[in-house]
Amino acid sequence: MATNKMNQEIDRAKTDLIVPLGLDKMPNLPFLAGKPASQQSNPNGHKPPSLFEIIKAGLLIPLQNVVEMQPEMLKTRDDKGHTPAHWACLGGHTNILRYIIEMKGPIDEPSENELGAHPIHWACVNGHIAIVDILVQTGVSIDVTDNKGVTPLIAAAQYGKTMLAGYLMGKGARLQICDKDGDNALHWAAFKGHSELMRLLIYSGFNPKQKDNYGQTPLHLACISGDLTSVKELSEQDGVEIDIADNNNKTPLMLARGRKHEEIVYYLTNLIKNKSSFLPRIDFWSIIFGPPGNSKMPLLFFIVNTIFWGYPMYIYKVREKEDGSFVAHFAEWKHGKNPLSRLCHTCRTVKPLRSKHCRICQRCVSEFDHHCPYIYNCVGYNNRVWFTMFVCLVFVNCVITLYFCYWILEANGWDDYITIIGGLEATLFIFLAAVLSSVSLFHATKNITTNERINHKRYDYMKDGKGNFYNPFDRGIWHNIKEFLHLRKPLGEEEVQLLNVV
Repeated sequence: MATNKMNQEIDRAKTDLIVPLGLDKMPNLPFLAGKPASQQSNPNGHKPPSLFEIIKAGLLIPLQNVVEMQPEMLKTRDDKGHTPAHWACLGGHTNILRYIIEMKGPIDEPSENELGAHPIHWACVNGHIAIVDILVQTGVSIDVTDNKGVTPLIAAAQYGKTMLAGYLMGKGARLQICDKDGDNALHWAAFKGHSELMRLLIYSGFNPKQKDNYGQTPLHLACISGDLTSVKELSEQDGVEIDIADNNNKTPLMLARGRKHEEIVYYLTNLIKNKSSFLPRIDFWSIIFGPPGNSKMPLLFFIVNTIFWGYPMYIYKVREKEDGSFVAHFAEWKHGKNPLSRLCHTCRTVKPLRSKHCRICQRCVSEFDHHCPYIYNCVGYNNRVWFTMFVCLVFVNCVITLYFCYWILEANGWDDYITIIGGLEATLFIFLAAVLSSVSLFHATKNITTNERINHKRYDYMKDGKGNFYNPFDRGIWHNIKEFLHLRKPLGEEEVQLLNVV
């Protein structure tokens, strides 16, 4: 890569560091109990903490005591030129930020350093939507820039804060603004390898063909970062040129090859060959088995087994009321909640409680249990009863099959290899069906899904007030079974939140 582009990468690293390093080590100040700073007694004999240490620790009462004695302290800066509002925004301390606003402290002054970042930029580093919302409501510009031309939206893209980026665009952040290198939020998302955020930005109107001051598109930057998912996402966009050169005559393929990103080199090489050839390469796998997300495997499996008279165990059930996908539910906005925390960036909807997006089916599934490759469908709220019935009947069917295989071999001799093979297959499916049946019935009695049991640490609603595992949906075996069979209404989101507080 050319020298001036290497300099650009160095500048990018500097711009990315909106806040100093080591800020995750916030001070522990247990001796602050609400007394004025002049009356503090440190058990270790150290001097009382400074105003900025108090704010970093998120302690409101000690801050109030200090400000009451010295109101001008809120207008001071630390040794790096940052204001108290910077640290409150970085830590996500909404109560402290509101107090600073109440006391007429500065909330939109840039740092006195090379970058000149504003407090709202620091809030974007950790994705604090509540902090940004307070600042915007107070009058802070949603498009304010630092000395590098970075806006809050670009800062959110640098750190991969997808939820915050969605909030900023919803509040009217301008998509056309670029930093001093000509890079917008999509360029940065591609450069950092945030593929999920990239999809949201492209859907929101960002142009994947736009060049920066160096003549590089987001695809160039994705090849520099080495994220294959981002490269594939950008390559599939309409009008994106795969072999376009930047100002230094470097194509995306050349940039990936120079950094030895072999997977990207292999992908782009095949893609360019396919597009440049007179007869595009025929994908026989997709023709026979179907493209990803729309496989023909279940149909082929059914046809093959029907031909060989070997699989009379299908249950056909069509859900007539819903197709398994969802529209957004925004009623919770009225209760002060943030549905962006469950935003599905592929379906562009807000996922209901207990739902999950399936990457194979390409849709969000209510009360997602798991994706079953055997039936090539997800198991969720609308088909869990039928799935449980299906695996139980498979178990019974295979037991009967094994029984008949035994007596056929007893009658005709044990040299009937076709019957032996059928018996072995039935034995295998007896084991699989027994496991699936047992797990499905156990989860029904506990009112929990396979996804929730395995990934319970990811879901806040599966934790109690102390952060320990807790199943708020378990209302006893009898009521759980009734809810599983759709004979009882499931718990609402507000009811679950009340149970989790206990």
